[in-house]
Amino acid sequence: MNEIQAQRLLNVAKALRESPRPEAFTMQYYINPRDERRPEKEDTLCGTPACALGHYAARTDLQDLLEIQVVRAVNQFFDRTVMTYRGIPYSRPCYDSGKVMEHFGLSFRGVSEIFAEDGCEDAHTALGAAEYIERFVQRLRDNPDNLAHEDPFLGDNTDAG
Repeated sequence: MNEIQAQRLLNVAKALRESPRPEAFTMQYYINPRDERRPEKEDTLCGTPACALGHYAARTDLQDLLEIQVVRAVNQFFDRTVMTYRGIPYSRPCYDSGKVMEHFGLSFRGVSEIFAEDGCEDAHTALGAAEYIERFVQRLRDNPDNLAHEDPFLGDNTDAG
């Protein structure tokens, strides 16, 4: 992970801290819209750190990889709000895709520690996830040995020197 990639992670934390709706720390806008016809189905309201990537995608002023798009309903009863790669309609990026790992300079283990459903030490608030991400970046900066290729959190595109 280089300094640009570290700043990208800090921008995820910034997007979380500056969210106009930090209580909307849910999967509703990242993967599945909540189906109002089925209010008993709460699995899209998990509040997991994968939502941090959705907050980041909504902040096109902080990054150029992702964006939030509304997909108009064709065979469904409601429009869907989804995350896509910027400029690639209907793409469905995931936190552990190659492009996302490269964007942050992290390996599968690294992006999982931050963005998986139990990432950010199982944070369930935007602020909790932001604080964890800031500590994660600081931990890597404080220990330059963590920037070696052997580090399981970092991808192969790191610069050890």
